[in-house]
Amino acid sequence: MTTVKSKPNFLELNFESQKNRQEQEVSFEGLLRQVHNIKSGNKFKFSNNKWHSVPYKGYALVSMLESNPGNGFLISEIEKIQNGLAKDLDKPENYYMLPKDSYHQTVVNTLSGKRFEEHIIDKGLEAQYPEIIEEALSDVSIPKVKKPIEMKIIGLGIFGTSFGVLGTFDRQQDWETIMDFREKLYSNPKLNIHDIKRTRPFISHITLGYIDGKLSLGSRLKFAEVCHSYNLDLREKELRFLISNTELRSYENLSHFKYDPAYPSFSFV
Repeated sequence: MTTVKSKPNFLELNFESQKNRQEQEVSFEGLLRQVHNIKSGNKFKFSNNKWHSVPYKGYALVSMLESNPGNGFLISEIEKIQNGLAKDLDKPENYYMLPKDSYHQTVVNTLSGKRFEEHIIDKGLEAQYPEIIEEALSDVSIPKVKKPIEMKIIGLGIFGTSFGVLGTFDRQQDWETIMDFREKLYSNPKLNIHDIKRTRPFISHITLGYIDGKLSLGSRLKFAEVCHSYNLDLREKELRFLISNTELRSYENLSHFKYDPAYPSFSFV
């Protein structure tokens, strides 16, 4: 059996570069740059006057806001932002707002979409998949943190086909804990044989919605201006996402991440 090696760790940002990158993304200049890269996605479609979820099956290790203690206020604040965006942006049919029970930070992408079909479903391994992840998690040994990891919310960002809030980490230990966790999993041969590997760097964010349809230049510029106005307010609020754990969740589309008590989890604290 051939082992597929994970991609090198240089794909990840370091502690300082992640801060700089995130600050640039939420700046007005960064928002103006990103709105020119907006394109219609293929995860949610608006037709016949309603939104439709496009099937996209997979699993990921995620830290859900609702299942990490101490995030009730953050959930309500994010929901307020979504409601405000729905009113402030023209043509709301261009912006799908995710339900609040979907708010999460992806800690480790495993497999989804066509890659999940190819490496898991087509090989008859779907029923075993949670066990595959659980076995790999049992190999992870990293120092525990004394208190929950803190992700500071610094503003709204635009990600091409989606948008959400971006965060940074003040404590270097918090950042290194996540990096160590990801490295242990992405370098695990038990996962590599299923083509589970690092395909992108870790970006601290909570996705709030997806974009569908073609936006005019005026709509794009307004999107940047509206996000910037919210970011000025977010700077004053000092919102933080407290992360104590991450858990395996499955999804049929990106609006709902299924909890199953039989799925494995990992505690950072």
